[in-house]
Amino acid sequence: MIRTIKRTAIILVLSLGVVLASRPLATTEWAQNMRSRSEQPTPDERNQREEQPNSGGLPAGLRYTLPFVKEFVLMGVPGLVTLCILRVTRRRRLAASSQDDTAMD
Repeated sequence: MIRTIKRTAIILVLSLGVVLASRPLATTEWAQNMRSRSEQPTPDERNQREEQPNSGGLPAGLRYTLPFVKEFVLMGVPGLVTLCILRVTRRRRLAASSQDDTAMD
C-alpha cells in the first residue's frame, strides 16, 4: 500500500514538474500563432464553407474518424509500450526473486 502511494506521489511530482516547465511556452509567439489559428471562423467564412461542402478534400467519414486515430496513436501507443516495459520488468523481477528463493534452500 505504501509502495503504491509512493509511486503515485512520484508520478504526481514529475507531472507537476512537466507542467511548470512547459508553462512559459504559453507566452511565446508560437503559442500566440496556435491560438490565432484555432479561433472560431467568422460568419463570412462559415458561409463560404457551406457553399463548398467538401473543400477540405477529405471524405466525411474520415473527418470523424481521424481524430480518434490521432488520439489512439498519441495516447494508446505510448500506453502499450509502457505496459510492455512493465511486463518485462515484472518478469525479470519475479525471475530474480525465484532464483533468490531457490538459492536460499
